Amino acid sequence: MEQKFKRGEAVDLAILSRNFDGDYCLGRDSKVLDVIKDKELCDLKQEVWIKSVGRSKETGEIYASVTGKYYDNPAFECVWLR
Repeated sequence: MEQKFKRGEAVDLAILSRNFDGDYCLGRDSKVLDVIKDKELCDLKQEVWIKSVGRSKETGEIYASVTGKYYDNPAFECVWLR
């Protein structure tokens, strides 16, 4: 994980705030999707890989999870999946 981060192949989400479910809040700006495109996502501090990223259809907020919960979730548009 650390090696991928050092090579620029992974993005560390550890500095981001987390919501009540423990998911990482990426905000509403769709430009963040350009940053994570073609990258692995992780939390280096917790040493976990991110499995899915979803945009709320209701609020437009983008969240990242260590589970695949945003895949095939009717309340979210899955925008990234590992």
